[in-house]
Amino acid sequence: LSTAAAISARFPVISPYATVRDATHDVVDRLVDGGYFENGGLATAADVVWALRAAELDPVVVWVTNDPLVEADGDRKITGPGERPDLPGNASEQLSGGFTAILFALYQTRQGHQAGSVNYVKSSLVQGGSRYFEIGVRPLDNFDGDLCRKADQKEDKLVKAANPKRSAVLKDVSMSWWVSQPVQAYLDGQLCVPENTAKLVCELKGGGLAAPGAC
Repeated sequence: LSTAAAISARFPVISPYATVRDATHDVVDRLVDGGYFENGGLATAADVVWALRAAELDPVVVWVTNDPLVEADGDRKITGPGERPDLPGNASEQLSGGFTAILFALYQTRQGHQAGSVNYVKSSLVQGGSRYFEIGVRPLDNFDGDLCRKADQKEDKLVKAANPKRSAVLKDVSMSWWVSQPVQAYLDGQLCVPENTAKLVCELKGGGLAAPGAC
């Protein structure tokens, strides 16, 4: 299991690819991080959903992502039917653009696969996607989520300062430093964002008995 976990994080340049050999030590495969194809694991989750449905179960999918969600400008948002990514930002032309475009294309390819996998998961669920929930990294501009342990408005300043939900107001944070206390507070504070918790709380309260689409 530890070997499988280590292989799942092989990202060349940062870490070498994994070589798989047979009993005679001949190379039979090479493996890299699945993020090259799709960074959320949703394609695999959808396959698990179908397996659970075959066992006559009604699964719920909760997707937790640490990719910061940035709202696109109004003129870059797609408002037509269907779920499609917003238009890319207005980037200035640079001399190095011909080279950096190769890396950006690779990155956006996996994002495209991810968007397709979201639709695959939703179409796999019994209730047509109403039991799919996404917890993402969003700006902490309010603390109205039902799962947020909010500080009492009447408590003194010292107690408020100690409450991570009140102090986790970082604008940008390196998502690699998971052991960092500010990052932990920032991620924990995501349960204070209504967009992250409103539908999930509805599902939890309904116990799976809510009408399709109610959440």
